[in-house]
Formats: sequence, structure tokens, C-alpha cells
Amino acid sequence: MEFLLIFIVSVVIGCLIGSAKGRFASGLIWSVLLGPLGVLIVLCLPNLTKQKEEEERKKQFALQLQIQQAQLQTLNQMQRPAPPPPPGYEPKLRAASNGQDLGEMTVTAIKLMIKSGKLSHQDYYFDAGANDWMQLECCPDLI
Repeated sequence: MEFLLIFIVSVVIGCLIGSAKGRFASGLIWSVLLGPLGVLIVLCLPNLTKQKEEEERKKQFALQLQIQQAQLQTLNQMQRPAPPPPPGYEPKLRAASNGQDLGEMTVTAIKLMIKSGKLSHQDYYFDAGANDWMQLECCPDLI
């Protein structure tokens, strides 16, 4: 009778230890086959639960590292200066005077119109960065 009680307790303990280590089936088999000696064997088995958690942490770390590297690469690309304009390129501005849109003109043409009096510094140009009409006196290309 005592032997049966020890055997049942061994099976229960083997199953509990095996379950805690992610090896329920191994705990059951070893404790059923070898009783208390099987419990000792189950105690010596590696913990699969901890191994899985460690693998998951490594995967999460690798994913975070990839995300941060991609963000860093994007930031580096954003910080690169714009390439210089090709030779002979002259920026164009959309100008307006007295509420009328005069269309796109080169900066040189606008400067000439200001000198001739056809435009004044209080007339407007469209600033794409601000998405609004600004006075010509605020335009950095005309200074």
C-alpha cells in the first residue's frame, strides 16, 4: 500500500514538475516508469519554458533593433543636403499683384519687374513650404 501511495505521489509530482518546465508528457512518462527516480530525472531535464521565453525575447530584441536601424537610416536620408541644382537652373516663383495671379516667373524676371516698378515688395508670391501667399519682401531668393 505504501508503495502505491509513493508511486502515485511520484507521478503527481513528476507531472507538476514536468508541466512547470514545459515537459508535462516527459514528467508523466518518467515518473510512471521509474517512480521517485523518474521525478529526479524530470528535475534534471532542461526547462523548455525558459528557453522559449529567451528565444521570444531575442526575437523581440532583433525586431526592435531592425526598426531602430530603419528609423536611423530614414533620419540619415532626411539629413542629407539636397543635391545642388543643375547648371543654368533658376528657381521660379508664382507671383501675384493686385489680386491677380501672374503665374510662374524666374527670380531674375521678378527682380527686373520690381526694379521697373511693375511689382513691389508688398506684392505676393506663393510659398510652397508654407502653403500660403507671402509678400515678396519675405522671399529669401529675392534678398
